[in-house]
Amino acid sequence: MPSWVSVALASVVGLSGWAAVVFSWRRRSRPTRIAVKEVLHENNFVRLVGQVSAGKVQVLLDGKPVSQPSKARWLIYNEGSTVLRDVKIDFHFVGCTPIVRAIDPGGNDCNLSALGHQLEIHFPYMNPKREHKAQSTLDVLADGPLDRVEISGYGPGWSVHTISVEQIVRRWGRRVVALSAMLAGVGGVGFYLVDDDAISAVFVVLLVSSFYFGFIGLALLFRRRIPTFMRYDRLFRPLPPK
Repeated sequence: MPSWVSVALASVVGLSGWAAVVFSWRRRSRPTRIAVKEVLHENNFVRLVGQVSAGKVQVLLDGKPVSQPSKARWLIYNEGSTVLRDVKIDFHFVGCTPIVRAIDPGGNDCNLSALGHQLEIHFPYMNPKREHKAQSTLDVLADGPLDRVEISGYGPGWSVHTISVEQIVRRWGRRVVALSAMLAGVGGVGFYLVDDDAISAVFVVLLVSSFYFGFIGLALLFRRRIPTFMRYDRLFRPLPPK
């Protein structure tokens, strides 16, 4: 059997094993938790350009003047496999005042109430995301930085699990680094074993690609802000304020 055929078979077997592990991991039984995932966080998103004197430009949110407008978005969903009832989630904004609030139920029934620095979302029921694709979206515009938001909520058999933008970036960084290592392994072994120049060129491309993805993965692991090409606000339509 030619060496390149052996390498191809080994690559197929390795990729099949990797796919089986990922599939079994995704189908595993999950704890009954409510995920509150922050997918957008930007402080002072209105920036003046040029020589503008202070006091000549005023920014209003819902008719109220603000000095440091900030915005954030959270996705809220049931990670488990059972329907949860009478769910209450509290948001406490430290150092800022939420002014404009909007929520898209996304397959769940919910009510939003606000008082000062507090927001409370009440779900009479929450369907599981995995089975029913149910996911609610909360948008907030505030006066002041949104760096400290305390999210809490718990009930019989469930609790709240928060995910920040930084955690999402690091998670993607680990995935891209793993992809880079896999490409480097396949490319290196194939280039070493195959004598055919045409086939060797394919493994050289894999090696070069591994360096490219490795650089991206390390950049994601060591940065705190989400890259522009991964910005969630480019993927979701803005919600109308309520």
